[in-house]
Amino acid sequence: MATYLAGKGYENSFLLKRDIEHELAIRINKDLDSCLNYDIFEEKGYVITDQTRTVNVAITSRDVVVKLNYPLSLQLGSNSINIDEFISTIDVPLGELYKVAIDILNDEFSFLNNNYK
Repeated sequence: MATYLAGKGYENSFLLKRDIEHELAIRINKDLDSCLNYDIFEEKGYVITDQTRTVNVAITSRDVVVKLNYPLSLQLGSNSINIDEFISTIDVPLGELYKVAIDILNDEFSFLNNNYK
């Protein structure tokens, strides 16, 4: 997105990578409930206890890493298991694509600022 500032020319107001990571984390956390289904465990007698979860997303040049901190306990009789962290790496070069987009925008802004002052 370009913003024209009087006396300065065109300026890049593109989303920062950390803003994209934050927005992805919010969306994943919001939509996660529709993906979770404990019915199969509860039907077998498991008692499931969960706590507040947090999602962190890191965009690297070659992939996107999603880290879910979600303390979860499954108990069946006297046996129990606790899981706190889930990590998924998605093989998509979002960071590289972001860099290319920023380079293109910066070239365009440079052209605009040099030719339309």
